[in-house]
Amino acid sequence: MWWLKSIKRILKSIASTHKQKLTHSGMDRHSSYVIQDGELKLLNIKSQNATMSEASMKDDFIQFRDFLRERLPKTWRGLNLFLDFFDKPIEFESYVEKLIRHPFLMSSQNRLKYFFRIDQAFEQNIISQHHFGKSFKDGHFSGYMGWNSTRMYNRMSQDLKATIDYGKSHWITYEGHLLVTLVMFLRNVYVHRANSGNYELLDKEVNRLYPGFLSNLHELLPSNEELNRPTIQMEAEGEAGQGPSLRLLQG
Repeated sequence: MWWLKSIKRILKSIASTHKQKLTHSGMDRHSSYVIQDGELKLLNIKSQNATMSEASMKDDFIQFRDFLRERLPKTWRGLNLFLDFFDKPIEFESYVEKLIRHPFLMSSQNRLKYFFRIDQAFEQNIISQHHFGKSFKDGHFSGYMGWNSTRMYNRMSQDLKATIDYGKSHWITYEGHLLVTLVMFLRNVYVHRANSGNYELLDKEVNRLYPGFLSNLHELLPSNEELNRPTIQMEAEGEAGQGPSLRLLQG
């Protein structure tokens, strides 16, 4: 959707103007924007502030959030999670990065692939499994306890059930009280069930079963640079109908 690309572009523009010691202070006004060539573009950046505070910079982002809240369709899946993210008490540099790469602004394919990247970061100890292993107990994740219960299994599509069943047949243990196993399961959904190209259907299914899970994870994850080190690539190989194989490239 062009709106999503425009939102990401404007978030980057706000961050860039702040680096030049410029603030906008009118991001909530319709007159600050124009639609040109199928894109939403920002106007009237002219307030220079040599002693900018984080509060004044964050206010530009909050005003942009207020502009979006009034204009984006309230039926968009994940919209409220994204808009609420603007109020998260995150260290400012990380706050800007996490807004720009929030899951709401990703394609269905990239949201699913995000679980793959997170799982690899667990395996490579870029993210501490010990910390996240206890996270089902806190307010962010307590609602996902028992994510693989019989009740949840019965609500799954055949693709997700097949992932659970394959794991059982190969002695893979998905523990319903551990966050890391839910990430591993969703990574396997992406690797073994998305090869048909039905990313949007699988993405909707994951969101229906585990609403807000990826956004909550996103808040706690390290920077994008850390998460992507070492470089991870996926290549589709083998016979038709089989999931893509994994190749880990150091880079």
